[in-house]
Amino acid sequence: MRIAACLLMGLAFAAALQASALPEDVKTAVLSNPVSVHKGKQEFGRTCAMCHGSGGTGGVGKRLADRHLQPDYVFQTISNGLRRGASFMPSFGQKLSEQVRWELVAYIMSLGSGRQGGN
Repeated sequence: MRIAACLLMGLAFAAALQASALPEDVKTAVLSNPVSVHKGKQEFGRTCAMCHGSGGTGGVGKRLADRHLQPDYVFQTISNGLRRGASFMPSFGQKLSEQVRWELVAYIMSLGSGRQGGN
């Protein structure tokens, strides 16, 4: 029973990955758009800063500034949440539109060192 539940959860996660994937050219345009970054910054202040700190400097949640994160990883984490040991981030997939989630990604990526590798 436990194996079946794990398989179903894996399939649901894979479907969510496929359903929210933007074409690369559209994703690049959104991530590099200053308007998207600005809107993402505003939403970050309302939704994320209480845990991740103003400017992504960290706090209860992980530091996001100066990290080497993949945009798709950030999007999926925002959309589906994350649980690692005692750390927990809620899912925002049902609370924020896909566009707003990508705007958050654009802002979070702007906090990085410019390279987009690893997570």
